[in-house]
Amino acid sequence: MAARHLPWKTPAAARRWQYDALGLYCPGREIARMLEPEALEPELDVVARALKVQLASLGLKPYITTTIPTPEVKAATKTEDEKALAKWHIDRAKVMGVIHSTINNDNIQSILIINGWDEDNDDPKYLFDLIRNSISSVTNEAKSDVLNEYQTLKRASFTSLESFLMRYQALRKRMKDVGYFINDNVELTNLFNAIKHSYPVDAKL
Repeated sequence: MAARHLPWKTPAAARRWQYDALGLYCPGREIARMLEPEALEPELDVVARALKVQLASLGLKPYITTTIPTPEVKAATKTEDEKALAKWHIDRAKVMGVIHSTINNDNIQSILIINGWDEDNDDPKYLFDLIRNSISSVTNEAKSDVLNEYQTLKRASFTSLESFLMRYQALRKRMKDVGYFINDNVELTNLFNAIKHSYPVDAKL
């Protein structure tokens, strides 16, 4: 299999890239990205739900909900067993075809690679589970990083007060969007800590 060209060189860069590819929060931006709540749902989640519906309509949904074993071919029932085996191969191929056509997107495939995609594994359930697990992997990392930047944001890291406030407002909105509750006293303390070293005289008032 030909080697893929991947747009990152380190694990940290890979993580930042996958947030960007999914339209999630990406740390370190000075320009605010004001996402609407409905935009927080990762693209992979949409893919997973679409696959369930499409495969159910084809009568093939069991192939992504459980690992269906290879049918045995017994001497006593060889003809019927061979038909069952042939159907099993065809059905699995159909399911994998549906999945691959659904994830035929460089961003999605690169996110799956980040999360350990074994492209030689032809079990449809394996690939479907990888898609679902990649969703939680990305969103949990994103929640952790938005909290970390919110707590460590400093005015000195920005070229202007305006750009700092843009970033602060974006982070404040993102904190709420991903489910964090911000206590008013905690927010005031956090904002004070972010600006006190840039405005030492005012901070003493």
